[in-house]
Amino acid sequence: MKRLSKGVLSNINNMEKKRHTRKKGDDPMYFAKKGIEEPVNIIEDTTVYACESDLCNGWMREDFATADYSCPMCGNPMKQEVRGLPKIKTDYNPFSK
Repeated sequence: MKRLSKGVLSNINNMEKKRHTRKKGDDPMYFAKKGIEEPVNIIEDTTVYACESDLCNGWMREDFATADYSCPMCGNPMKQEVRGLPKIKTDYNPFSK
């Protein structure tokens, strides 16, 4: 078991004294973030390519589809579908303010 030095013991004793001598109005201040509104997800009809295989659940948006339209997970061909998906922001630049 380690022994505490005299300086550490005196600091602990001072902290104990301060804790017991606090007055009612001496509570520390707390700051909370202001309520930030959640961004609204805009659902729009989006063209996607879905895997034709019954065993695979792969799909991708038309904007991000590969040139050969083959499933990236299983390699089977994909067919075009329309789904209601949240709109994504494609012009995002993390370095602009």
